[in-house]
Amino acid sequence: MQEEQYVIFRLNAELYGINILSVQEIIRPPKMTTLPNTPPHILGVINLRGSIIPIVDLKVRFNLQDSQNNEDQRIIVLRIDDKLMGIQVDEVQEVLRLKTDQIEQAADICTTIDREFIAGIAKLDDRLIILLSLRGSL
Repeated sequence: MQEEQYVIFRLNAELYGINILSVQEIIRPPKMTTLPNTPPHILGVINLRGSIIPIVDLKVRFNLQDSQNNEDQRIIVLRIDDKLMGIQVDEVQEVLRLKTDQIEQAADICTTIDREFIAGIAKLDDRLIILLSLRGSL
C-alpha cells in the first residue's frame, strides 16, 4: 500500500497536514516587513538567505478565529510551483507517514476553509487531520 509523509501542524485546536515534498524548511517567525495594499491574510515578507518570501496567516485566510501569538509559532517555508512562500502556524507537531487507506476525500465537508485547499481527511485512531493542498492562490 502506498504511503506519503506529511508535516502535521496546529491552528488553534485543530490538526492540519501538508505533504512533506512541498516543505522546504521550518523556521521561527523572523521580523516581517509589511507591504501596503496587500490582502489581510498576507502578514508581510521576510528575507530568507537572499530570497524575499511572502508569509500567509492561514487563520485569516481560512476564516478561523485568531488566537494570541505564542512561542511555539513557526513559519513553514513551502516551495509550490517553483515559488517560495511561508505559512504561519501555531505549532509544528510531527512528521507522519500516512497510508492511502487512512485518507478520505473531503468532497462534501461543511467548513469555513475553501474546499480547493482541502486534499482530504486523515483518520488516525482518535485524531482527524485535515490535509491541505496549497496549490493555486493563497
